[in-house]
Amino acid sequence: MTEPGQRPSASPRDADRTIALLRQAVGASLADRYRRGCVAHLPSLGDVVVAGDLHGNRINFIRLLKVADLKHHPDRHLVLQEAVHGGPSSGGGGCLSYILFEALAALKVRHPDRVHILIGNHEMAEHMEQIIFKDGVVLNRAFDQGMTEAYGHRREEVRVWYRKFIESMLAACRTEHRLFISHSTPDGRWLPTFDLGLFDHPRLSDDFQRDSSLYNLIWGRDYRPETADGFAQLVEAEVFLVSHTPTPLGYEVPNHRHVIIQSYDDAGSYVLLPLDRPVSQAEIVASVRRVLTDRHPDDTVTLAKLDGEPQAEGFGSGETPEGSG
Repeated sequence: MTEPGQRPSASPRDADRTIALLRQAVGASLADRYRRGCVAHLPSLGDVVVAGDLHGNRINFIRLLKVADLKHHPDRHLVLQEAVHGGPSSGGGGCLSYILFEALAALKVRHPDRVHILIGNHEMAEHMEQIIFKDGVVLNRAFDQGMTEAYGHRREEVRVWYRKFIESMLAACRTEHRLFISHSTPDGRWLPTFDLGLFDHPRLSDDFQRDSSLYNLIWGRDYRPETADGFAQLVEAEVFLVSHTPTPLGYEVPNHRHVIIQSYDDAGSYVLLPLDRPVSQAEIVASVRRVLTDRHPDDTVTLAKLDGEPQAEGFGSGETPEGSG
């Protein structure tokens, strides 16, 4: 699905506003009441909506907000991941996924204890300036072009706070009933040296290197049953809910422990799971739903608001930011 529209060029004042938002988002991320180290330990109360990779798809993001309906479900949590690289482009060829990245920051400010943002390999690549190609396009270069169109000579000032927000993201979420939610899981060859101390890091500032356990966690694609069992034993989990790997049907079940979901195209999916009891792999699969099943006619109106200046109140719901206590 392609989304039309180009965001107008931003002025220096716009950069100030975005920096202020990202500063708030970093604070909200680090003060999340469920955060211990870089893992959110979700409570045994209410439920959780988990989405896969979004890759710049603002329409699917809007639909996920409507599905989660956090305003009317005070015990519901929402897990989101991988906003950058993908979605529509500007007339000048710039990737507009920075708009979604900033929208996630605004959402975290509004719901500091119920929205949980997982770091993905594409955010890590942006932080490390690691080149990623797709279909002959250098995704980082297109992202740079989009930011340049938006912020001009102040792009690097804004990028500093992009990096700080990425450093404040979570490596994983987990429930009291042994469900482990992360962007991916490590390959088998990395398990003997995987450092569980990663999950105790208060922020991910020192983990942006190729040989780190964070890198191994979010870049892995080893779904062999023995690898899944080995990592399950390490992190004391029964089931893994991940994304990272493309799935034409919106989800995939590669072994007896993993469920993969993705949320960035027309097949994009999500799950809604209870937090007060264990959920089996089969129950997770049965809960998979398509993001676009119940598309609303006001989606384009909300999209126009989202494409405006980033702010915590910019999603058109009339909500006020929640307290973080």
